[in-house]
Formats: sequence, structure tokens, C-alpha cells
Amino acid sequence: MEYFGMYLFKFSTLTLALTLTTTTTFASPIDALFQQKLLQKQTLSAQENLAIVEEKFPQRIDHQSLDLGTFSQRYFVDESFAKNNDNAPVFLFLCGEASCDKRLLLGNMRVLAEKFHAKLIALEHRYYGISWPTKNFSVKELQYLNTDNALKDIAYFKEHITEKKHWNGKWVIFGGSYSGSLAAYFRAQYPNHVVGAISSSAPVQVRENFADFDAKVTEVVGSECANNMRLSIQQIEAAQADPDRMRQIKKQFSSEAVVDDVDFLGLVSDLGGGAIQYGMTDLFCGMLAKSRNPLDGYAQFVNYALMFLNIKAVQLTPQGALSENPADYNAALGMRQWRYQDCTEYGYWPYAHSNSSQSTRSTYLDEEYYRKLCKRVFGIEQPANTQYIMDKFYKPLLDETTSHIYFLNGEYDPWTALSLTNATHNTNNNLNYFLIEKGSHCTDIKH
Repeated sequence: MEYFGMYLFKFSTLTLALTLTTTTTFASPIDALFQQKLLQKQTLSAQENLAIVEEKFPQRIDHQSLDLGTFSQRYFVDESFAKNNDNAPVFLFLCGEASCDKRLLLGNMRVLAEKFHAKLIALEHRYYGISWPTKNFSVKELQYLNTDNALKDIAYFKEHITEKKHWNGKWVIFGGSYSGSLAAYFRAQYPNHVVGAISSSAPVQVRENFADFDAKVTEVVGSECANNMRLSIQQIEAAQADPDRMRQIKKQFSSEAVVDDVDFLGLVSDLGGGAIQYGMTDLFCGMLAKSRNPLDGYAQFVNYALMFLNIKAVQLTPQGALSENPADYNAALGMRQWRYQDCTEYGYWPYAHSNSSQSTRSTYLDEEYYRKLCKRVFGIEQPANTQYIMDKFYKPLLDETTSHIYFLNGEYDPWTALSLTNATHNTNNNLNYFLIEKGSHCTDIKH
């Protein structure tokens, strides 16, 4: 087993080459919701449904203050490929900023588990799904939602499950998007807990200003579609001076409940960017090109996306993140929780690019807007502490003492700019990198 980690990486490269598809905004609730809806297309066989078991365990509310007690953290486990083998490897998938689901243990990870006769686990992230450390989502109660606690959750869970089930095998950790970052951070911070990590589309670099997202979207869609996107956004921006016209446009986009006009511009820009992130470029750009005017096509796509996601437009805006009651939120959409993480630690704000030729987003989506967002929703006025994340979790990834992390990214994914790739030259010789040609966000873990 000492070479298991490297063998897995070599094998998974072959697996990806044979099985990947290029089907497919942000490391965000919208991102998570897209993932959930794509996931729901998969059907568990009767055998798989029986094999994957839901369990819970007592996780610490705060790893720095043990007197606060514990909460029930959910996980799913499948031992069907390693029955009665306590020395089998364990593949742990991190569910990230959304509700966990049995179907996360399907797909390429399951192919690898069958090959290596591994046990499978999916662990739900604190504050998401049904794994709530607190009774409400007030700012005071959200204070335990941070990267330090999330990583310590994984370590404590691994120790708990190993003792409970008497497992002695090596562990490999998997994640996609935000949870891909956690997987990489965990391998660097806890090298004795896992022999390796596979991080898909992981934005391990954090920053307040992520205008590069806008630039990549503009590049991928091409000049004609980018121009149609700009024309649409400009029409909405101009309508701010005409309340009646703005009401008409919001109705056209099924967004009448969105009060703030810039929130509406953000929603439209985000869903357009999400189309490119998830490989829907041809569909989206086709709608803009074939309609009577680009705005009608944009509205057609937004309505399609809202129907596909089965969600109301207001739920995807800051207005939809104001409630402190967990019951007010779709379990698959951790809007308030993720906004809090953005405001306190990650940023990831998709500013409109300062160069208009590289932008398709509204010019109103700037630093001032996102700072006001955090104050409005949480009363937070200071910028996110991105430097802490960079110093404590990102920089160790570049240290050559960190090894056996496999970074996979898609060529067309805007988030690739924040990951580790050969193209960005932020590499470590002891890590592995794979860029999926024409790939989108988390292409390798699509099902």
C-alpha cells in the first residue's frame, strides 16, 4: 500500500482519458445547485440504493471550544466493494456547499473504488444539508462556519470512523470546486490522515477581486455572443432610469420579486456566466443569436435555467439570503451560508472586468456592490480575510513537502485561473496536474 497513492493517480489519468465527457457561478450556491440538478439525472439501481447507507455521527460544534458540545453530521457509506476487509482503501468524497446525496458515490469515483476494492464515503459539510451545528443562521451562530473547523471536521470524522469500524486501510480524499479546495488543503495540513487527494476544479487561490472570471467567459463565448451579452446587460442597465420598463424586463425574466435592480443585474450576469462554466455555451449563445433581439434570448435562457434548477429567481440573490431561519432555504442551496463564507474568508467576487472588451457582466457589479452586499446581509464591513486563507492553506500547497495531490481542471472553466495548473506556473513538482481539453467545471466528476 505504500505506493497506493501514486498508483491511484496514474490509474485515474487513464480512467479519465477513457471515460470523461465534456458536458457540463461559481464556487457558490448556484454552482452547487447546478451540480445537484445534474446529479439528480442519475438513477440509483436497487442494489446501489441498498449498498449506500446514510449514517450520522457526533461532530464537534467548534474544535476550539469543546464545551459547546456536538451536532449530528451526516455521511453516506458504501462497503460493497470491500466487504469484510478492514484493510481496504477508503475513498472519501467531500460534499461541499450543498446537501449530500447518495448519488455522489456514483460515477468515476465508483469506477475507481471497484478497481481498488475500496470503501466509499461522502461527508456532508457543516451548516449544509441537514448537518447544522446551530438552530439558526444568525451571524452569531454562523461564526463556527470557517475553513479551520471544516478541515478539523474531516480529521475528527476520519479518526471516529476508523475507530468505530476498525478500518486500517489508506484513505484518499476527493472533492470538486470548493470541496476540491478542501481536499487539497486537507492533504497538505493532515498528510498522515490521507495518502493523497484528487481535487477537481479547485479554486485554491482566494481573492476579493475575481474579474478574471468575466474575462474567461468573454474569451470562451467568442466575439458575437459576448457582444449579444453586453447589449442585453446594457438594456437592463438603461432601464434603471425607467421603472416601468424595468418592471417589464424583470417580468420577462421571471424575476418580479427581485427588488434591487443591481441584484437583478447580478442574477442575470451570474446565470449567463454559469452557462459557460457548465458547458452550456452553445445553448446559451444560440438562444441569444436566434431571438428577435439578444435580451429576449437572454430571458429565454434565464427562464430555462430557473425551471431546470426548480428555483425562484429571488432565491439566487442577496435578498434571498436575509433569513436566519434554516427552514427557509432549499437544502440543496446554501445561499446564506455560502454568502457568509464569501464575506468572511473567500471573496471570489466576480467583479465586472475593468477592460470593457473583456467583460460581459454589468458594470455595477464592482467592489462597492459586493462590500455593500456583505454589510446588508450580515452587517460585515471589513473585507474577507483572504490573506489568512492564502497564507495558511494555499502557500503550503507550493511547498515541496506537500505531495500526492492531483489537480484536474477544464480548459473552458473560468475557475481554472484560481487552481494549480502548469499554465498558471504556480506548481509544485511533487503534485500532479491534468487539463481537460474543452472541459468545463468539474467535468471529471460529472455523471
